[in-house]
Amino acid sequence: KERGVGVFTLEVDSENTSAIGLYEGFGFVAVGRRKGFYENEQSLIMKLKCL
Repeated sequence: KERGVGVFTLEVDSENTSAIGLYEGFGFVAVGRRKGFYENEQSLIMKLKCL
């Protein structure tokens, strides 16, 4: 059976340390930031690669 690779991407308020910790616990890693995603705030872009 052939398996594919899936990549999940999410954005979270960069100040939301509880959510960031939760996502890191699932294996997500921070890969960048985006200004203006939230009003007057930056978002943290996180990805999880599933094999």
